[in-house]
Amino acid sequence: MVSVPSLLRQKRATRPISRSRRLLLELLEDRTAPAGLVLSVASYEVPEGLVTTGTVTRTNLDVSQPMTVWLYSSDTTEATVPESVIIPQGQASADFPIVAQDDDEIDASMTVIIHAEASVPEHFQLLTASSQTNMTRTIATLPDGGHVTAGLKYVGSSFDVAVYRFLPNGQLDSSFGGGGVVVTPVAPVRYDTPTVILPQSDGKILVAGHSAPEWATTETDMFVLRFNTNGTLDNTFGVGGIVLLDSPEGYRAEVQDLTFGPNGSIYLAGTLDRFDGNFADFAVVRLTAAGNYDLSWGGTGVVTTDFFYDDAIYEAVPLSNKLLVVGQAGANGSGA
Repeated sequence: MVSVPSLLRQKRATRPISRSRRLLLELLEDRTAPAGLVLSVASYEVPEGLVTTGTVTRTNLDVSQPMTVWLYSSDTTEATVPESVIIPQGQASADFPIVAQDDDEIDASMTVIIHAEASVPEHFQLLTASSQTNMTRTIATLPDGGHVTAGLKYVGSSFDVAVYRFLPNGQLDSSFGGGGVVVTPVAPVRYDTPTVILPQSDGKILVAGHSAPEWATTETDMFVLRFNTNGTLDNTFGVGGIVLLDSPEGYRAEVQDLTFGPNGSIYLAGTLDRFDGNFADFAVVRLTAAGNYDLSWGGTGVVTTDFFYDDAIYEAVPLSNKLLVVGQAGANGSGA
């Protein structure tokens, strides 16, 4: 609930009241509630018996649904308002009348408080296992306030990448793929596991993770997908919108974080285990904006760092032309 008071003050007449000199209401201030509801009044002074216009405005709130705002006057003998006003769907504001009551009396100075209250509805859609038949692994917020999730979807013989895009009100975005959902295989007959989403400022969406050949016991390869705003794969990225970093047989390569580098490059941060006796190392891959290895990064586009064993990067933060990473160095509590 948000309560937004706007104070109205009456002035006492200095001479005997007449029809030409009536009680006035004076607006002291407008106030904005932190939740984003604003109450304002059109006229600073309203003679008794006349009407001014009040306006309630929702700011930084979802306008895809109507909002009911309840109105209250602290003294209905001096000023009255409707019980409620509805801000229509798709609009940010709605007007309502404030009536200065004419009581034919000379009053002392008084204060009337107008309250506006509204509850923000919880429209975000709850998806159950029956309506979202995939295992969601990651979520990100889009520049327009919507959200996108990615997970694994079982398709009969393997798992593909399932991406859902939601509007700010929690409903599936029908302009994205088929009804807000896109299911994409990284490669035929593989187990694809998305782990991180990175929205671009132009509305495109990067989804990264690791992919394992069917029946593979340990081998995994890093991948990145780039989707256009309508859910189709971006053909200007990799091969048909897909980058699969095919590691040598038996290697385990996994992505835990994704971030942008200089000149539109893309960092994939995670772990690489060559199964050469040194166990897993910190691993950072840098791709060009087109999805190719950036050979200016370590000479091959791949940089690894060995600390103990089972090392893994979990977060990566770009700093100018540098990259700050944090993660685990050594498993089972032997290092951090």
